[in-house]
Amino acid sequence: MHLASSAGGEAMAWTSDEDEAVRHILLAWETLSPGDLSTLSFILKHPGGRLATAEGSANCTMWENFERLGWARSVDIGLPPPARFFEVTEDGYGYIPRFIERFHLGPVFDRPTQPSAG
Repeated sequence: MHLASSAGGEAMAWTSDEDEAVRHILLAWETLSPGDLSTLSFILKHPGGRLATAEGSANCTMWENFERLGWARSVDIGLPPPARFFEVTEDGYGYIPRFIERFHLGPVFDRPTQPSAG
């Protein structure tokens, strides 16, 4: 896999499986909650942490596809579904920030939180 920063000008080379994983991440990205994005931002800044997500959620889809790319791994801590746990791999700490930069997803981290209806 090749992932160049947008400033690098290099072409990105993906296998068909990696291309599909990237597509699923990008589709899920816009439906992530502010909490999902905050958790992603936090875990990238604090290596070694694990995160929990609900099976079937957009956040889970993103993490499952990070796993397909080798950027995360599923962690079994003995709890039954619907909880899923992931941790970022060593490669993920390098590639995920470059992926966010390459696809101009960074500003999403700063998007304002919508007030809850309730």
